[in-house]
Amino acid sequence: MSNEAAQLLDAFDALPDEEKRRFTAMFLSRAMPDQDGLLSAFGGREFVESRIRDGIAQLDHGEGIPEEELDAYLARLKGKPD
Repeated sequence: MSNEAAQLLDAFDALPDEEKRRFTAMFLSRAMPDQDGLLSAFGGREFVESRIRDGIAQLDHGEGIPEEELDAYLARLKGKPD
């Protein structure tokens, strides 16, 4: 990892939690190029950004899967047939 990247990560870690969530949502929305129309298949960039914001709001309200239970939850999902 470059020195610049390490500095950016340190700066991110120093942010208040709310700012981390906002930054992450913005980063994810900008980091998703619409390759082969993938975003369009999911309802477009605005829809995907809206879903990201909704997910972050749910986490802020204590909804969702607690981090310590996430690995077990994902393993159960992986074991289910499609």
